[in-house]
Amino acid sequence: ETGFLFEPGNSVDLAETIEYCINHTEEIKLMSEKVRQLAEREYCSEMHISRLESEFKKGLGRKN
Repeated sequence: ETGFLFEPGNSVDLAETIEYCINHTEEIKLMSEKVRQLAEREYCSEMHISRLESEFKKGLGRKN
């Protein structure tokens, strides 16, 4: 839903993926919106700080 995978080193697979994107622009627009929402939700500064705090607390042997 948020991107495509292609076999590393396989230029034919990459070319087919690019061609698909060119031929399915509306689907790509929807996908780009989904990935933007994911990035804003999962990688915002508040989430990053929360995850760091959680890891620091684990390192200190605390739950909260």
